[in-house]
Amino acid sequence: MDSSNGFIATSADWLAVLPEAILACFGVLLILAGAFKKFPPIACRMLAYLGFAASLAALAFAGKESAFFETLSSRAECTALFVFCGILSVSMSARYLESLATKNAGEFFGILMFAAAALSIFSRSQHLMLTFVALEASAICFYALIAWGRRTVENLEASIRYIIASGVSGAFLLLGIAFIYGASFDIGSDMLYFGNFTEGAGSALFGVGAVLAISAVFFKLSAFPFQFWSADVYQGSPLPVGAFLAVASKSAAVFVLYKMLISLPYSSSLVNILSLSAALSIIVGNFGGIAERNPKRIIAFSGIANAGYLLVFLTSAVVLLNLGAENANMISLTLVFYVLAYAFALYSVFFTQSLNYSESDYNMDICAYNGLSQKNPLATVSLTVALASLAGIPPTAGFFAKLLVLVLAYAAGLYWLMLVLILGSAASIYYYFKWIRASCEPAKEGAVCGFGRGYASILLALTLAILILGVKYALYLC
Repeated sequence: MDSSNGFIATSADWLAVLPEAILACFGVLLILAGAFKKFPPIACRMLAYLGFAASLAALAFAGKESAFFETLSSRAECTALFVFCGILSVSMSARYLESLATKNAGEFFGILMFAAAALSIFSRSQHLMLTFVALEASAICFYALIAWGRRTVENLEASIRYIIASGVSGAFLLLGIAFIYGASFDIGSDMLYFGNFTEGAGSALFGVGAVLAISAVFFKLSAFPFQFWSADVYQGSPLPVGAFLAVASKSAAVFVLYKMLISLPYSSSLVNILSLSAALSIIVGNFGGIAERNPKRIIAFSGIANAGYLLVFLTSAVVLLNLGAENANMISLTLVFYVLAYAFALYSVFFTQSLNYSESDYNMDICAYNGLSQKNPLATVSLTVALASLAGIPPTAGFFAKLLVLVLAYAAGLYWLMLVLILGSAASIYYYFKWIRASCEPAKEGAVCGFGRGYASILLALTLAILILGVKYALYLC
């Protein structure tokens, strides 16, 4: 039986999942290593690095066509991004794990690798049932990671909130799959494959199912009206987990949503819904961020706003591809570039936060950053460049990422969304720059800056990546 019409996997399907299989195998090894209390955390960290490196190497051998997965030769950036996020989160976790009475480094790194593998499959899947399984697998990993250490009540509360949000998200996706599966009987085609979505035009069952499936991905993306969980979950999560959740999980959601939307039959109603959600996400994210002073909550509202910017891009892509635009390469380039710019900036911010020596950062105020410029100039420069990139200040990568989105929105005729994006970016400058100003102000008399030194090479590399990526695409646009 041809795998495009059934659920029988071919050798190409198994080969396409080789990078994720390697991550899972190393995850099992790390969990077994963690069972031995005398196995040192540094050895677990080295084993995790080896697993991520092996997964990257496997990309060269996993480029065959597959019915269930995207061709890795054209979507290698998906898996590579999650490996990149995993490596950075493993590096960031050193200080966090040392602060715990029970280190459990093997289990922590193992579950993190399982999460990376699940998100990679989620982002590359071409089949709705496989998408659902990968989504739930990644959610189970985050349940444990967010509550890791159980050091504070806030960790447990954040995990419970994420369980509820993910449970609702999974229910939406499963119900959407049920409706789409029902539509398959009327249409006479397996509608669970993204490639067959266009055959569902005019089917009410398929339309309801598609809306439910898209809503499920909106939860992962933290897009309006499903953004309510993100601020509390980010605030209660350990920093290495929060960084992975903010970058890897959101990136996977964007990739999946992009594939869904460009596979669906074109509908002006769909464009209107996406446009409204984009505008409200930008408004809620930026105006929510203005009122916040907790660094983690600022990042959460920034993530909501960036979900809005990405929805502007997705709406533009839907319109342009329907018009038969010949700039499909630029659309794909914009998606990858925006995600990379966001990942570099956000990890740079999280690494700076991880230099904090305080027992808990749950109730931290940005005034805690007073004196950082005197104690750690490199961290201050890295934080400044990263926040400037998130705000869209030239010549950072974030500025050109938003510029590319504006170019696509202009080509699609979405002028009012362009205005919302520009005004939202202008509003975001206030809360990003009050954070920068706090780091440059001297510490109050008698106060001791809780930020030490460390991660110099990583902070420098991320800062240079933000600037070099910006210059590269400035030349591309010229």
